[in-house]
Amino acid sequence: MPIDLPSYQLGKIFAFAEVVGAGVKKLAFSAPLSPEETDQLMKGAEEIAKEWGVSLYLEKDVLTTDLFDEEFTRGKHVLLIYKDPEVKDAYIALKNKKVYLVGAGQYQGEARKEIAREMGRLLSYQEDHIEKMLSDGPISPD
Repeated sequence: MPIDLPSYQLGKIFAFAEVVGAGVKKLAFSAPLSPEETDQLMKGAEEIAKEWGVSLYLEKDVLTTDLFDEEFTRGKHVLLIYKDPEVKDAYIALKNKKVYLVGAGQYQGEARKEIAREMGRLLSYQEDHIEKMLSDGPISPD
């Protein structure tokens, strides 16, 4: 049976909204979506967010770190799913910190790893899992 892709993507958004709404995760990302997919799914995603008491933030240039290969999100949109506005603010601050470090030529070594660690913490990953992801290298779309 062929998969109905919009329903599949909304199902993933539903699952992440549930865990964020329940306080299991502070922040979740939707799957990377084309701008057209985002337009198609936004109304349904907003209804899901309302049902679970969470908020959405449309990120058109998602923060990339050493946890995930940049190819996942290049040219794509991601919906940030969060409950506490401070979490979205922390995400934006982390993204700005990376921009500053890149501009200052300091996005390397431990500073680069710390950006990834902070992103992992926002996503509520366990510290040992973050370190394993860093040692294994970024997850790629293949």
